[in-house]
This record gives sequence, C-alpha cells and structure tokens, in this order.
Amino acid sequence: MDKFYENFGKFMLILLIGGAIGGTAFYIGQKYSVKEVKKSAVESEMPANENENGTIKGTLGYPAEGIPPLEVYALSTTDNSKFFFIKTSQNQNSFEIEDVDPGTYYVLAYSESNFAGGWTKAVPCGLSVDCNDHSLIEVEVIAGKTTSGVEIKDWYAPENFFPSRPN
Repeated sequence: MDKFYENFGKFMLILLIGGAIGGTAFYIGQKYSVKEVKKSAVESEMPANENENGTIKGTLGYPAEGIPPLEVYALSTTDNSKFFFIKTSQNQNSFEIEDVDPGTYYVLAYSESNFAGGWTKAVPCGLSVDCNDHSLIEVEVIAGKTTSGVEIKDWYAPENFFPSRPN
C-alpha cells in the first residue's frame, strides 16, 4: 500500500507541475487574440490559398442624373441559390464585393424598385443603339485575388431579361 501512495504522490506532483506550466502557457497566450491563434492553427494545417475567397470590384452607372442606392449581387452561374451582395449608398459609383467563394458569377445591381442592371456584352460594346446583346458576362473569382473591371452599366435590357433579385 505504501508503494501505491508513493506512486500516487508522484502522479499528483506531475499533475500539479503540469498544471502550473499549462496555466503559465495559457497566461502567456492571452497576449494574442483568439482570432490570431485560430488563424495560425488553420494556416499550419492547410496549404496556403486553399480556403481563401476573392473579391469583385467595379464601377456603377445608372440611366439618370444620379445613382440611387443599389444592391449589387454576384450570382453563381452554376447554383441559383449561391450569391454574395453588398448595398451601396446614394451616388456611389464603385463597388467591392469581398469574401466571394472562388467560382464563376454574373454581376448585377437592383434598385429599391427592382429595376435591374448588369455587366453585359453591351457595356464593352459601348452601350450604343447598335449594342443590343444584353447577355451577362461571366466573372471568374480566384482565391486570394481581386477581379476588377466589372462595369454595371447596362440598364437597357428588355423587362425581365435579367434574373430576379435573390431572396
């Protein structure tokens, strides 16, 4: 029985010392935010850029004197239920949708009255009367990259031509 208490005492001493060291490590760790610790752990377990998202950046136009507040959407070309969006303010002429999953998207904007405009083939054509192809242009989002040059300026497509605003 004496051997049991001797081993038990050693075991408790190890636990006590381990707890003191662990407590110190916890205290030292407190100077770093939880977010930094989690981020570091994730980065060490996964290859770089594997789970990074991208950004879509561009300009806005509107067929009026000013630009109303808009909701700008990136709609997945392969999954109707997948989208990302931002809200703009009155007369804002640029947008940036961050944290977009890698993939291919159509980019559109909707006014409060559901008037829709998009990044279409008519925009690089010049939006003249001869530019009547209102097909949406696919925008590729790559992990860790910004896709820029998107111009939401085609508000001239026939009614109900563009997809409805997602719910």
